[in-house]
Amino acid sequence: MKLDHALVPAEDKEASARFFAKIMGLEYAGIDGDCGIVRVDDALLLRFDERRANRVHLAFHVTSDEFDGVMGRLQADSVAFGPRAGTSDGQEGIFNGGRRLYFDAPGGLNVELMTVATAGLV
Repeated sequence: MKLDHALVPAEDKEASARFFAKIMGLEYAGIDGDCGIVRVDDALLLRFDERRANRVHLAFHVTSDEFDGVMGRLQADSVAFGPRAGTSDGQEGIFNGGRRLYFDAPGGLNVELMTVATAGLV
């Protein structure tokens, strides 16, 4: 299991991403949709997002076995999950030819699991 990307709450996505990249010596990769993108390395992106006030999103690239294990534990504990953020129908989704699901953890954390990495797509 590897962290693929994280959404970071930001009042100004571009200014925040540019500042963080400059100070940390990282690559500012520009705007992608609703996010300012900072590439940490080939496998990890930070997505600075104005829409996510005080809410953190972590996305993990997992194997199919890890995906099945997490989904089984979610089902066993009756934790709602769905194919897209904000859904809770107990179904998995498909993204870029792989499997994906989202669930919310206590404290406002939103978690995404995917079997195909997205960090290399931006």
